[in-house]
Amino acid sequence: MNQIYSIKGQVPKIIVALDVDNFGKAKKIVDLLCPEVKIFKVGLQLFLAAGNDVIYYIKRKGAKVFLDLKFYDIPNTVGLASKEIVRLGIDMFTVHCQGGMDMLIAAKQAVEQEAKRIDRGAPLILGVTVLTSKDNKGNIKQQVLSLARQAKKARLDGIVCSAREAKTVRKKLGKNFILVTP
Repeated sequence: MNQIYSIKGQVPKIIVALDVDNFGKAKKIVDLLCPEVKIFKVGLQLFLAAGNDVIYYIKRKGAKVFLDLKFYDIPNTVGLASKEIVRLGIDMFTVHCQGGMDMLIAAKQAVEQEAKRIDRGAPLILGVTVLTSKDNKGNIKQQVLSLARQAKKARLDGIVCSAREAKTVRKKLGKNFILVTP
């Protein structure tokens, strides 16, 4: 599964999702595609199987890491986890917008504070709006747009959304709001 990443009018970049179950398989993909591919997504399965080793490997190859763990917890817990994201040198990560405004703000503030404290660039924070596999009732575009507005108000850098909602979100929230689409 590939994802498209677009920011501030730049040419879209491909993020290759390392949806594999072990470090060896992930390493082969990274070795094959790097340096042409500049961003690799590490999700729950690979992160649990390989831990930080896969993060460090991707970084040593000169690529960026998009850690897609969809943080969703109380604000304090998400804030503390977000600080660890900065310390790991992650470039982008996800939080679940349905965790609420306080949780989103806690993530953003923690990232900014920790990045400043250790003199490192802050990672991009992307909000996950609506899971496409969920049996969603009602107007999906409105749900996504509402959660995207919340993410922007919390000063997140962008959201993950399906291509079906991307045009609407882009129109309503502008070009400087990052959209990542599977």
